[in-house]
Amino acid sequence: MKDALLLQLQEVSRKIAAFEGKYNEGFGDFRKSWSQRKDMKKYSHDLESDYMDWEALELYKRELMRVIHSL
Repeated sequence: MKDALLLQLQEVSRKIAAFEGKYNEGFGDFRKSWSQRKDMKKYSHDLESDYMDWEALELYKRELMRVIHSL
């Protein structure tokens, strides 16, 4: 079970790294700059979709780490 969770964690981390490379920053900085944007680009489908996907991955990663450490 732990091995399967570690594989999931590795995959999630790979996807997060792709977002970090795309935007050249971590999610915390991305969220801050997104919330401070004043232009309509903030609401573009691509940007909003990336925000939601990245946020979900970060939450999933934390949950995976919590479960792994509890085993």
